[in-house]
Amino acid sequence: MNNGKTERKEFFYFTETTLHGMRYGDWKVLFRDQEKWFRSPQPELSTPYVINLKLDPFERFIESRGYDEWAENRSWVLGQVGGHLAAFLESFEEFPPSQESFSAQLGDFNSMIQKAGSN
Repeated sequence: MNNGKTERKEFFYFTETTLHGMRYGDWKVLFRDQEKWFRSPQPELSTPYVINLKLDPFERFIESRGYDEWAENRSWVLGQVGGHLAAFLESFEEFPPSQESFSAQLGDFNSMIQKAGSN
């Protein structure tokens, strides 16, 4: 039994099957933007957001003047996160997803209706 404190330092952020980012210790790196919690586009970022959750627990600094320079000076975090992210993604070879995730795209509804009609 695992009753002790976890040794896990990383946490992965997903929306369905889309990886948004990763937390490692006090650091959070986001690869996608999402302006609203619900019904919002999730565009890929050209450069990931780097957030120190201990300094910025509400994740508001990314909108502040000076953030880009601050993040650039802490871009070393991307290298630290990259190794853990690669190991996590490699784990899907041994433990693949058990089922395909539902996607609410109109094209997908059309395919679902066609599949259901052929059964």
